[in-house]
Amino acid sequence: MAEVTLEMDAWTHKETPTEKVA
Repeated sequence: MAEVTLEMDAWTHKETPTEKVA
């Protein structure tokens, strides 16, 4: 479920994708 969490995080922080970049 790591990918799903990453996508959700990216969607939640669409303007500031910090977790996705990390």
